[in-house]
Amino acid sequence: MIIFDNLDHIDNYVGSVKGLNRVIDVLDHSTPYEVSDGFYDIPHLDEGRYKVETVVLQKDGRVERSEKLTVEITLEGSSYIYLGDSLFSLEPGRFLIYDNKEAHRLIPSDENCCIHKSVRFFI
Repeated sequence: MIIFDNLDHIDNYVGSVKGLNRVIDVLDHSTPYEVSDGFYDIPHLDEGRYKVETVVLQKDGRVERSEKLTVEITLEGSSYIYLGDSLFSLEPGRFLIYDNKEAHRLIPSDENCCIHKSVRFFI
């Protein structure tokens, strides 16, 4: 499963993505915008966690893998993410939902490095 859309439309996917309503609850309380980098529990969702992370991406990017469904929202900066053969441009105001995929993060080609702050929900 891959869903990529504007954050304004995230409510449209609640019926399709189990636990997404809890993610929206956390976002409605502005929690990811106010906390330091680290892992946090998603209230009222067993085994649900989220990670707020600020990274400096270099030209070679980085590879990540999650065994859970991931909802990723960019808080600051921008980057690209490859999921299989698909490329997505992550920037504030967009979200990406994906499951059990290897994610390769890259920076915009005209930059040597960039700061990217995101929140990833693992549900």
